[in-house]
Amino acid sequence: MTLEKFVHGLQKRHGEELLMAIKDLRHDPFLSGSAIAGKFGLTRERVRQICDVIYGKGFLSYRKRELYSKKQLFLLCQKWKESKDLKNQAYALVIERLQKMGLEPVLHGKVKLRLLQIKNNKLIKFKISTKVTRLNRHTYYVVRVSAPSVKKAHILIVVLYIQEKFYFFIFPRKIFAQKSYLCIDATNPQSIYKPYLNKWDILFGSNVKIYNFINCFNKQ
Repeated sequence: MTLEKFVHGLQKRHGEELLMAIKDLRHDPFLSGSAIAGKFGLTRERVRQICDVIYGKGFLSYRKRELYSKKQLFLLCQKWKESKDLKNQAYALVIERLQKMGLEPVLHGKVKLRLLQIKNNKLIKFKISTKVTRLNRHTYYVVRVSAPSVKKAHILIVVLYIQEKFYFFIFPRKIFAQKSYLCIDATNPQSIYKPYLNKWDILFGSNVKIYNFINCFNKQ
């Protein structure tokens, strides 16, 4: 039986609503196979079989592991948004931005590492600097990038907090891979690194057209 015939049979027996629920199962971290089974009078085994046919064998087991991280991140994000800590606030803003861009971020490793994995398998490291350091009569935001969690990342998102406003810099690996620190001029933070300010399309790599579409859509 082809997938098209299988789906058509489900639609005929259970209606369009079941197909929509199965579709939502891929993205909604608070929807479960058990909930679908109960709502439509199916067994959990039958829901598993349906998902195996549509998405591939073992889908629900894989999804359970993946969405646990998504659910955990969602709950943490809500908590961080209400926090008085600037690092938590900025981290929540970054996560929400990634979610709106359709990159489906999940935690990678321990929460305190501030490492996220997005759906193209790239690792993103988050750093924030709120204090300046004086070097050679100049003031800089000094961002340490020598930690192992930074070196394993493909992309580094650095957030500066200047005059009660967040500035987001998105750096590709080539900028920080061989360095121990990034020094950003506090008097003119956009000087050397201006090309990377709000450079969110870097996250999409070669698929810049997708970013342009999503960005246009989100502005509507």
